[in-house]
Amino acid sequence: MKTTLVCSLTLLSAIACGCHSPVTIDADHWQNRIDQVSVGMTRSKVETLLPPCTRSPLTTAKQGGSQFVRYWVSEDLRVSITYDYTGIPRDAKGKALATTSPHNKVLVLPVLRHSKMPTFEVNSISIEQSPAGDVRRAAPEE
Repeated sequence: MKTTLVCSLTLLSAIACGCHSPVTIDADHWQNRIDQVSVGMTRSKVETLLPPCTRSPLTTAKQGGSQFVRYWVSEDLRVSITYDYTGIPRDAKGKALATTSPHNKVLVLPVLRHSKMPTFEVNSISIEQSPAGDVRRAAPEE
C-alpha cells in the first residue's frame, strides 16, 4: 500500500510538472527513429534505427509481392512495416530459400502502435542425472 501510494504520488507530481511518463518518452524516442525511415530503405538499415526488442515475437505475413512485419521495440510499443522480397536467396529453379534478407526494401512507412508485448510461458523440463559413482559390476547374488 505504501509503495503504491509513493508511486502514485510520484507519477502525479511528474504530470503536474509537465514531465512525460516513461511510455511517452519511449514513444517519442521511437517515433523520432521511425521518422528517419524512408520508402526504399533496406531492412538492415531500418533495423539499425528500429532494432527489435530481444524478447520480441516477430510476426510476418506474406502478401503476394510483400511481407508485413510486426515486432516490439519495447514492452509497450510495436512497429509494423512492409518490405518487398529484394535479395531473397533462391535455388537454381528460382524457389525462395528464405523469406527475409537484409536487402529487403521498405514499401510502406512503418507505424508505431501502443500494444503490450505478449508473454509466453515455457514449461521447464528437468532432467535428473544420477551422481557418478563407482561403476563395478555387482557380484551375482547366491
